[in-house]
Amino acid sequence: MSTETTVWCTTKFEGMHYWLDAPQEVAFLRTPHRHLFGVRVEIYINHYASRGDNREVEFILLKRKVDDYLSELCTSSHSCERIATDLGNHLKRAYKLEVASVSVDEDGENGSTVRWLR
Repeated sequence: MSTETTVWCTTKFEGMHYWLDAPQEVAFLRTPHRHLFGVRVEIYINHYASRGDNREVEFILLKRKVDDYLSELCTSSHSCERIATDLGNHLKRAYKLEVASVSVDEDGENGSTVRWLR
């Protein structure tokens, strides 16, 4: 039986965004409005590969990398999917992390998950 191991971190950040092409039923989304975005990042690891019990990615350091990126993010018209994709691609490029998924939600109610398959 094969297994895959991941580690994950969560964080939140305040942002403003809007959707210019929102349908009439939710026309209020066309104007800038505030959300508390929730973020969950999951990274593939080789948990015991030649390192004993030490994993390649430390939770706290992963969270710091995520928070650093999000602090510079201009959400404006970014959807949850766009934020998740941009964050995942940044972690892959900048830190060579093997991203499994990034989830972004609006106020803990609705959101999106982007997955990178091995």
